[in-house]
Amino acid sequence: MKKRTTIIDAFYHTPTWRKVLSAPFIYGMVIPSIALHFFAEVYHQVCFRLYGLKLLNVAHFIVIDRHKLSKLSPMEKINCMYCGYINGLYAYLVALARSTEEYWCAVKHEVGPAQKSQRQQAFFLSRDSFK
Repeated sequence: MKKRTTIIDAFYHTPTWRKVLSAPFIYGMVIPSIALHFFAEVYHQVCFRLYGLKLLNVAHFIVIDRHKLSKLSPMEKINCMYCGYINGLYAYLVALARSTEEYWCAVKHEVGPAQKSQRQQAFFLSRDSFK
């Protein structure tokens, strides 16, 4: 029976030079992501208050907790904190964009075979409403 390969197995079997080569690209995203987070939060606090929209709680999106696992090495803990922040941040940004779109333009996109409809569009007006 063939052993099932997990992502963790694949990571540990990836040559070290590939990890070293990719690290600056991966961790280089921290600085622009923090800047994006700052500007998105300013937008969120100012515009959502002006629009009368409910403020989102960033803590519901950015969850940094996997680093508390005792069996992780210090580098694995840093990686877990990085992933928790980056993935949570981008989920938060999607939620900000979704709320903004619902407020400003609740018109459905035409969905083609290569497009994925966004779930909030189920409640949007059809394009036929504007013809």
